[in-house]
Amino acid sequence: MVEHQTYALLNEKQRGQLAALGTIRKPQGSVSDVASMLRASKYYLRLQGGPLSGNGQVEAIMAGCLALGDPATYVQRSLFTPPTVTPDFDSAWKRLCFLESNPADYEKARAEQLAVAEWVCFRRPAWQLLQKVRQAR
Repeated sequence: MVEHQTYALLNEKQRGQLAALGTIRKPQGSVSDVASMLRASKYYLRLQGGPLSGNGQVEAIMAGCLALGDPATYVQRSLFTPPTVTPDFDSAWKRLCFLESNPADYEKARAEQLAVAEWVCFRRPAWQLLQKVRQAR
């Protein structure tokens, strides 16, 4: 899936390159529609546009996508691992081609990013909440 601001800024050649790897999806429709599109996607790409909080990135990672992109376009940058940092289209294209040719590296990067997302977005906040509850008792 290509994030909507990024998709709008890609030129026809870049869209064609991405299409060579499979169906290009961009988020649209209901929440259920977007969730279905994410589950059907292997990657989530965000390269350009204004700063985002990263909700789409979290949703994509939790749906099983490897989220690639430019950390500078996010307010929350902690979900990027070294293999997922692609600050421009050329670096993203090279990384996508590499990952498509190296399934073990893809799986390792996806599992690593998922573990980071689970910690940052779910486990750590739950642990911190429990600590506050214990302190309040």
